[in-house]
Amino acid sequence: MTDAQWGDFPGRGALVVRGLLDEGWIDVLRGVVDEILDVAATRNERLGGAAASRSRSADGIWRTNDRFARFLEQSPLADAAGTALGSASVTLYEDLFLYTDPSVPGAPWHRDAPHWPLMGQQICSVWLSLEPVEIDTGALHFVVGSHHDDDEVVREEAMTTEVSPEGDREVVGFATEPGDAIVFHPRIRHAALGAAPERPRRTFTIRMVGDDVRWRPRSSYYHPWMAESGLQRGDRLAAHPWFPVLRDEHHPVGRPAPARPATEGI
Repeated sequence: MTDAQWGDFPGRGALVVRGLLDEGWIDVLRGVVDEILDVAATRNERLGGAAASRSRSADGIWRTNDRFARFLEQSPLADAAGTALGSASVTLYEDLFLYTDPSVPGAPWHRDAPHWPLMGQQICSVWLSLEPVEIDTGALHFVVGSHHDDDEVVREEAMTTEVSPEGDREVVGFATEPGDAIVFHPRIRHAALGAAPERPRRTFTIRMVGDDVRWRPRSSYYHPWMAESGLQRGDRLAAHPWFPVLRDEHHPVGRPAPARPATEGI
C-alpha cells in the first residue's frame, strides 16, 4: 500500500490491503477455528432460543484463547489500523468470528456503529476471510463515503436498508484471498453476500479505535458486560483492561490480559 492509498481511507471509508497476513498468520487462525466453534452460538441461542440458524458467531475470543490473543498483539492488523486511522495508539474494541454454512445468504445493507457506545472519528474494522471470496459469493460491498452521512440521515434509516448500485453513489466490492484484509469505517453502509455453495464462510472482524475515541454511555448495550465497565462519558477505552491497547507509539505494549468477569462467556 502506498501513502496515497492509505490516505484515501478517511474519505472513502473502505480499502483492501492485499497480503497483509502471511501464510503463517493464516495457519494460526485456521488452528484456532475449531476451538472457537466449540463456543460459538447462533443468534437464536444468544437470545435464549433454539439453535435454528445455519450461522454461528463468537466474540471476546482474546479473553479465553491465548493463541488468538497473541495474534492480535503480534500480527500486522493493529499496525494497519493505526496507519488507516492516522493514530499513534490502537485499542481493541471488539473481536468477532462468524461462521456460515455453504449457500447461506449474507447480511443486507446496514451500518455497524451508530449504536456503539463510542464517540470520535478514529474507528475502524479489519475484516478477513479464511476462504477465497468472490464478488458474488461472500464479498463485502460498500457505499463509498457513506460514513460521512449526516446523523439525521443515519437516524432515519431502518436497521437494514436498500441501496441500488445504479444510483448516484459509488458502490464497491472486494474479492479477497486468505491473507488479504479489508479495512472499513463501521459507520459506512455495507452488505455481505452469502457463502459459496461449495464451502462455508469463516471470517474475522477486528474492531479497533484510535486516539480521539471516547466512551459514550447508552441506554442499552448489545453486550451486557459493557454496561458493567464503569466507564464514564468521555473516558478513553485504553484506560480500562477490558479494552486492551494493541499499539502505542509512546509506550511499550504488553500482552492483553483477560479481564472480563469469569461468569461472562464468549
